Amino acid sequence: MSAAKEQTSFLNSLSSEPAIFFYAFAVLWYNGILPNLVQQKVCSPEFPPPVEFACNDTKLLAEATDIVTTRVTLRDALPAMILLFSGCWRDATSLNKPIMYFAIISEIIGISIEIFAYLNWTISPWAAVFADGIINGLGGGSKLFYIGATCAITDNTGTEDRTTRLTLISAMIMFGCCLASVTSGYGLKYMGYTWFLILAIIFQIVSLLLVMILVKDKKRRKGKADILKMFKQLKITALKRRPNNIIIWLMVFSSCSLTVVAIAEGNVTLYYLEKGFGFTIEEAGVYSSYRQMIGAVGTILVPPILSKLLGWKDSIIGIVSCAVTIVMYITMVIAKTKLELIIFALFDFMRTLLFSLPKSVISKCVDENEIGVFVSFCIIGECILPIGIFYLYDYIYTATSTTLPGAFFLASAVIAAVSLIFYSITACIYTPLNVNDEEVKKISSDLEKCEKESQLQEKP
Repeated sequence: MSAAKEQTSFLNSLSSEPAIFFYAFAVLWYNGILPNLVQQKVCSPEFPPPVEFACNDTKLLAEATDIVTTRVTLRDALPAMILLFSGCWRDATSLNKPIMYFAIISEIIGISIEIFAYLNWTISPWAAVFADGIINGLGGGSKLFYIGATCAITDNTGTEDRTTRLTLISAMIMFGCCLASVTSGYGLKYMGYTWFLILAIIFQIVSLLLVMILVKDKKRRKGKADILKMFKQLKITALKRRPNNIIIWLMVFSSCSLTVVAIAEGNVTLYYLEKGFGFTIEEAGVYSSYRQMIGAVGTILVPPILSKLLGWKDSIIGIVSCAVTIVMYITMVIAKTKLELIIFALFDFMRTLLFSLPKSVISKCVDENEIGVFVSFCIIGECILPIGIFYLYDYIYTATSTTLPGAFFLASAVIAAVSLIFYSITACIYTPLNVNDEEVKKISSDLEKCEKESQLQEKP
């Protein structure tokens, strides 16, 4: 196939990737600035101060931090049952777009609440944050959106291309977050909160339109999606005996643990950079964007080379990615200068693969109508694990901040080492499913033709 034809084929096969980019951009554009709005409402409760106003009252800043933490907790903890239900519903109906619509609409409602709270400045920031956090949490938030996006890609991608396409999700998220990190501060400065938040809604609407246009759901399965039957099927799916059951659960743990660890690192990395290397907030932001770009570029370039060109299996890619990531963590612990930090960050180019790779392995171990449930399990783990891991990282940093500020990276290295063991086990015991993508496509095409012919014959 010529390069032009391959490029056209790829563009035609795009599913949820553009929507993921815009959604990730919109979410960070809004969430990255919200702590500043909360801080200003707490420190100036009577009237809105200038956008550049900074509060210096330690007690009030502590209250603002508590408010933001409460919002994050609500958004992370509440979706657990919604995610489980949505995974069951998706597998019962084969529909992904309604899940993504629901997540986007809940984000739009949450932003609208913050606009109302800003225009009515004297409303308590606690009330606004509780309403926003509860609605977004019960709406599934970004976790629900990524379940639908992941399943949309697996539904329309063969096993040979799935590794590359699923890791592209992480790349789109990283690119979207990088762009939001660079532009959101300037956007707020020149537009003010009202138009800044309205623009966040517009970005979410663009995401919604991209889902409507580009995401292609398979034909809905016949029969009513009964809730009781779905949860009975959930039990059957979770406990079903399969050749690769051990691998599936190892990958579920690997997926959620590595993702939560990355978030936990983010919670203390700013303090690590400021105290250990004298970074300013602006320098820390640029450095974080630099690392995100390395991860995003690696996610785009590495999978096609290793999977398509060299023919490596997911388990081997996972082993190598974990090994390189462990090296990166160790270098972060021993780094002494800003130049070393910049150089050692280059080892970050394979870490992002570890966020999507487990889902690729799982999708090759289960039936098509079971993928949604196991993707939900991965993301539900991301809701539960933070309860312990976040406090662990805070404790490690507090205990070692004056002696070895980067000690918390050793905890990350241990988690990556455990994942390396899991991928090694996968490489040894994985049993390929006897499925040929071309045969499946041919059978699906023949079935659709038969259905159309039968419908024509039924017409008078």
